[in-house]
Amino acid sequence: MGEFNIFSRKENTFIKAVNLSTQGTDGCEVVTTPLNATFKNGLFVAMNEEKDFYFFDLGKIIAK
Repeated sequence: MGEFNIFSRKENTFIKAVNLSTQGTDGCEVVTTPLNATFKNGLFVAMNEEKDFYFFDLGKIIAK
């Protein structure tokens, strides 16, 4: 349920899997640059099949 695999962009090696409590996804996207005070470490966005968007601080995901 809602598990995403995180890989290094430089080496393309597996870092870890994280569970973000989503039931399924119709797509996801990552931004690695700071956006604002809320997403100062980047942003991970996932969209479920009902077209609901889930926004996560990338720094918190990687730190889990």
